[in-house]
Amino acid sequence: MRFVFIGSSKFGLRCLSACLEIPSLNVVGVVTAPQTFAISYRPEGVRNILYADVASFAAERGFPSKTLVRSMGDPELFDTVAAWKPDAFLVAG
Repeated sequence: MRFVFIGSSKFGLRCLSACLEIPSLNVVGVVTAPQTFAISYRPEGVRNILYADVASFAAERGFPSKTLVRSMGDPELFDTVAAWKPDAFLVAG
């Protein structure tokens, strides 16, 4: 099964690591967020205190990744993820 992982926390990174041990799962891409990011009620940004550098983890293993710049509704993000042709998504964290 081809899947895209979405997450940016230590818990999420543990979930992604566990998925790598399952032979039938194929990570085709990773979507993550920076440690500090803007949200609707705090446009100046909030800091994820449980943050893990999922993008570096993905790069070390050769997985393509995309870090959110705007929102999950960003057309560029949608196009990138669609090009990975996933069967499923795993959102953790």
